[in-house]
Formats: sequence, structure tokens, C-alpha cells
Amino acid sequence: MRRLPGPNAAYDLKNLQPTFVGESIVVGFWAGFTYGFRAPLVPMRKSDRDRLGFNSHQYVHEILIPHLRPLYKKAGVQTIDNGASYHSSIYTEKYRKRLGIEWMDWPSYSPDFNPIENVWLLFKTNYRKAVWERRRIPRSEKELIGLA
Repeated sequence: MRRLPGPNAAYDLKNLQPTFVGESIVVGFWAGFTYGFRAPLVPMRKSDRDRLGFNSHQYVHEILIPHLRPLYKKAGVQTIDNGASYHSSIYTEKYRKRLGIEWMDWPSYSPDFNPIENVWLLFKTNYRKAVWERRRIPRSEKELIGLA
């Protein structure tokens, strides 16, 4: 660890960084955007039934129908996703076809080409700044989502 010299350097805010103590809180977010249009940032609630945390049924009824479909109708462009299993499940595919939402084939390990990755970088940077300015780490999912 490097810090500036001086008698009170250890307590200078420039030398302090917030850290997690105990168990960390994880919340997934969904975001959708295209040139000139965007959907709201949506926290993804964990499923009690699914050990992986989020499932196809939740994706369809909490993201695809209420948020992605209206964005798709406004913008009319094919959708791209990050390859999560709930994006390509049989259940999700059935609803995509039923709703007429076209999905762009996207190479599996190509996150560098996915434009959402640049947006997540900006979001995470701004989020860390918000946590730093509060000088307090969120202690619950509700508090964490409130900063977003």
C-alpha cells in the first residue's frame, strides 16, 4: 500500500478506500438501449426456486414483456444479449417468437464487441463514485439498489 507521507496521512480521504466487511451483497441489473432509446435500469430479483438465482420464467415476465418488448417496438432493431442461459432457453425462445422480437446471433465469447459492456463500465464507475461520496458501503439489497 502506498500513501502520502505525513503524520495524518493514514486518515486522509485520498488514502482510504471503502471495503466490504462480511458477506458481500450481489444484485444483478438488466439494461436495454439503442441509439435514441433506452429502457429503465431493472434490478433482477433472485428466484427462491432456482439455485442459479434468476430463471427463464422471471426473465420473460419481469424483463422481456414489460421492458424489452416496448423498447423493441419503439426502436425496431434486433436484440443482443450476454449469453446467459435464460436468454436462450426454450421458454424464452417461445415468447420471443410469440412477441415477434428478433434476436441477433452473437458469437459466444465476444464481450468486447457487445456495446452494453461499455455502458456497464460507465455505470460501475458512477456507482463506485456514489458509494465513495456517501462514505458508507450499502448493507442491504434495498440500499444497494437505491444507489443505482
